[in-house]
Amino acid sequence: MEKDENSSSSSLAASIAELPGSNDLELANTALKKEGYHIFKSKKDGLHKFRKIKGNKKYKMAAQKEFDLLAQLMCDWVQGYMMAQQNLNKVMVPFDYEVEIDFAQAPIFISDDWETNTERALVLIQGTGEVRAGLWSRSVCINESIDLGSMIPDIEFAQKNGFSVLVMNPNYAQSSNGAEVDPKISGMVNHSNYCWAKFVEEGACPAQEICVVAHSAGGRCMHQIIVNYEITMMTRVKAIALTDACHGAFHKELSEEGQEWAKQSCIAYDRSKKPLNTPLIRKKPKSIFPEVSAGHSKHAYTTGCARESYLSWFYERCSNI
Repeated sequence: MEKDENSSSSSLAASIAELPGSNDLELANTALKKEGYHIFKSKKDGLHKFRKIKGNKKYKMAAQKEFDLLAQLMCDWVQGYMMAQQNLNKVMVPFDYEVEIDFAQAPIFISDDWETNTERALVLIQGTGEVRAGLWSRSVCINESIDLGSMIPDIEFAQKNGFSVLVMNPNYAQSSNGAEVDPKISGMVNHSNYCWAKFVEEGACPAQEICVVAHSAGGRCMHQIIVNYEITMMTRVKAIALTDACHGAFHKELSEEGQEWAKQSCIAYDRSKKPLNTPLIRKKPKSIFPEVSAGHSKHAYTTGCARESYLSWFYERCSNI
C-alpha cells in the first residue's frame, strides 16, 4: 500500500466519509419517549435535564437493568447531540486498513477542524466503567443535568474559543453484535495510546497548543501518554486537568525538563468538601504538581464541578484567545 494511503490524514478523511451525516439524536429522542422519558432544556437554568415526561419528575432508581437501559439511551442522546448540534464527526478506530478480521472498531468523535486548526486542540478522556464517549458520569447526567455530567459544555467552550476537539472512547469493549474490539485498542491505555499516536503524533493534528481533561482512570491513560510522548508534552501540551484521577508518579519517568513542564502544566482536581480551588495537602505525596479541591466530595461530580476552574486555566495557558 502506498504511504499516502496509510497516512492518518487520508485514513481520517475516509473514515468520516463512510459515516455521512451520522446523527442519532432524533432516534434517541424517540427511544427515550417510548420509555416515558425526555431530555429538555430548562427555561429556569438553561440546563439539559433528564426527566419523566409525565410530571417532569426526576428518575428514581428501581432496578439496575432499567437504569442501564435509560443510561444507554441517554448516552445515545449525548452522542447524537455532539454530532447534530456541535458538528462532531464519528470516526471508527482502528482505521479500516488496520483492523483485524473478526474484531470490532470503536467510535470516537472529532471536530471538522481537527486536521486544519493550527492553533488549539482539546482532548477529552473519561474514566472507567460504563461511561462512553461524551460522558463523565451516567448518574450525574440522569440525576442532576446532562451539562454537569457530560462533555457537552467542554466542547461548547472549545468551539467558542477556537479549539479543535477529540473525544476518546476507552471503555468501548465490544460492538452491539458482541464482537470484541481490535487488540490494538483493547483496554483503556491501549485505546488512548492508539488515538494519541494516530490523531496527534502522526501529523493529523497541527495544533500548537493542546489541553486535556482526564477523569478517574483516564489519568492512568494520560500517565502513559505523557511518558511515551514527553517531547510533545513539553512543546505542545499547555495544560492537563486531572479530575479525581489515577495518574501515579509519572514524573519519575520524565527528564528534569519534563518534570518542570509537569509542575506548570498539570493540576489535580481531587474530591473534597472544601471550596473549589482550595489547595489540598497532598494525598499523593509522590505528585509534583498542584492538587486542589474539585469543589465536590463525590467522585462522579468532580469533573463537572471543577469545570469552571480548569476551563479558565486553559484560557490563561493558551495564547491569543
